[in-house]
Amino acid sequence: MGVAFLPARAEGVGRSLADWETAARKAACRDGAGADFARQVRASAAFADLGVRLPLPGKTVTVAYPASGSHLAPLALCQADRGSRPYLFLYFDSDRALGEELARGLKRLADGGSVASLREEGGEGTRRFWFRVGDHAVEIRFRATPARDPLAPLEDLGAGLGGISAVIVHDWSGDPYENLELLYRYLRLLRKTGAESPPVLILEDLRRHPYPVDLALFSPVADSAKPYGHRGPAFDCRGEAELGAPLFGGAVALSFRDRWWAKAAEGDLPWIFDFLWFSLCDEERRNVLGRDPDPVLAPWPADWAAGYGSRSVTGADIRTLAGFRMTLLRKARAAEGLFGPDLRRRWRSLLELYRAGLGCIAAGAPDGTLGRPLRFREADAATVPALREALERGEALAPERERWARARAEEARALLLAFPGAGSSSAAGPACADYRRARDLLFPKGAQP
Repeated sequence: MGVAFLPARAEGVGRSLADWETAARKAACRDGAGADFARQVRASAAFADLGVRLPLPGKTVTVAYPASGSHLAPLALCQADRGSRPYLFLYFDSDRALGEELARGLKRLADGGSVASLREEGGEGTRRFWFRVGDHAVEIRFRATPARDPLAPLEDLGAGLGGISAVIVHDWSGDPYENLELLYRYLRLLRKTGAESPPVLILEDLRRHPYPVDLALFSPVADSAKPYGHRGPAFDCRGEAELGAPLFGGAVALSFRDRWWAKAAEGDLPWIFDFLWFSLCDEERRNVLGRDPDPVLAPWPADWAAGYGSRSVTGADIRTLAGFRMTLLRKARAAEGLFGPDLRRRWRSLLELYRAGLGCIAAGAPDGTLGRPLRFREADAATVPALREALERGEALAPERERWARARAEEARALLLAFPGAGSSSAAGPACADYRRARDLLFPKGAQP
């Protein structure tokens, strides 16, 4: 592996996973050596942060990790724990060969002094590893699962996920929509399994994305601004995949302590998630392809043709659903009764943001600009075949897009009448300034990545 590849070792302790993360990326950038290992330890600093800020319950800390890949960064949770409790990591993935990748990565950590007394058993598809991290006895159990819903293995972990301290998802998607849809399915799973005290869920911080999603409803209890989750290619690092700037500005742990989700009617739950999605900027969320260092957006016509910002949490294209926005507004208002005082105030702020966005649309703001980051660039579609095809399709649909924009502005004016005492400016400038103020109150600029 080479001495230059080893991170510095602090006196009396094993090398931290966060140090490995830094050293492995440098090696991958220098000559491509160990790029696979660099991906195995990415986000270690974020896990170390969370380990300090989020004391996990249990005499044995049990962590479930669906769609785990061969990711070893969660071991930083052990290094951050000052005690001596055992840790059990339950890894699930559809790739049967990942046991070998885990073995190689753990051996590298053992050679560098970060883990000790490493032993293993099992073969392809099922693998168990035992070792020590500082004063902690640690076990990783890897099990290959059928290529179906990656969350399905969680249903086999017992009623209410009892005994599970935390569930990890990492690099589920670079698209906040798919992460929000994951949250929706996770809450449905908690309802189905009768969870009374659900484990915390660690995932990308959707609040820290160029097009943020509010997470107050899910009771965040800890976060980290260190790199976590999906990354694009590293423009400063030989173009190495998944080693570039993260699309999300950190990680968050959600406790689901406020149990509104258990009280909501099954049919109302998707509407609550839809409002979280559409309240920011209606259908105008853009596909953020990477950071260089500013967000790199897909061209608006390409996003519109693909229906990127128009999907409900259940996957429907809302452009085909007559009266969707009116129903969404009615359901959002009715949902207030589910929340306690603090969440109710937050929900009303989202309603105000939605009202202000409708005012901007009604006043004739150009479509595709609502909620756009202050600094960005559009991707060069000529260099990406799939993007070029979507852009060509979007440009061919320009007359249809113009009809959609006119109809949406007319609907926005009608919806504004549903807000008591809500006036609207006839000029786009003042109306959109009102929207930006409402957005900055909920998502301060300093909180963005």
